[in-house]
Amino acid sequence: MTIMKNEGNGGAGDEGKEPLPAARPAQILVVDDDSEVVNSIVRALEHLGHVAASCGHAQDAMDVVARQKIDLLLVDYRMPDMTGLDLVTLLRAEGCQLPIIMMTGHFATEERVPAEQLAIHSILHKPISLPMLARVLEELGLAVREV
Repeated sequence: MTIMKNEGNGGAGDEGKEPLPAARPAQILVVDDDSEVVNSIVRALEHLGHVAASCGHAQDAMDVVARQKIDLLLVDYRMPDMTGLDLVTLLRAEGCQLPIIMMTGHFATEERVPAEQLAIHSILHKPISLPMLARVLEELGLAVREV
């Protein structure tokens, strides 16, 4: 898989935020309705030394974030119940300050501005590679096992 970072929004809104703790594995939630993508990303995150869980729907993700300690969200842009931007907008409105990485195969240029305003760390274009995922985690201050 290959990841491309959207160079237009890297770290927007991250100024002054503390890096994620690197001393322990991060608790990462992957939100995507495509089970093949989810399985691939969860395996990659676990290979890199982190704990990953998944949800297939945005509403499920909101419930998990409300109930569990999550350090990072990886959110698909296109899902059946709402877009990833809609999910992020709702989470931010509720005060959620988690770092968020948006994943997509369909991200139009005009949609980048709201992503920047919502402090989305990166936009990764599918398919996603292990080395690029490792690089983005390192940008967030997370330790990664050797790729």
